[in-house]
Amino acid sequence: MVPEGHLFVLGDNRRGSSDSRHIGAIPIEKVVGTTRIIYFPIKDIKVIGK
Repeated sequence: MVPEGHLFVLGDNRRGSSDSRHIGAIPIEKVVGTTRIIYFPIKDIKVIGK
């Protein structure tokens, strides 16, 4: 179970990523980045901003 206010993150290199399977859930306030494309769920695909 992921605690409230945290994210469970997975890397794109499943065999070689250090992700939440190894380091645990990440507090949302520690996440740095931006989103440009939403692609899941498929019915909600969209580009955000320019």
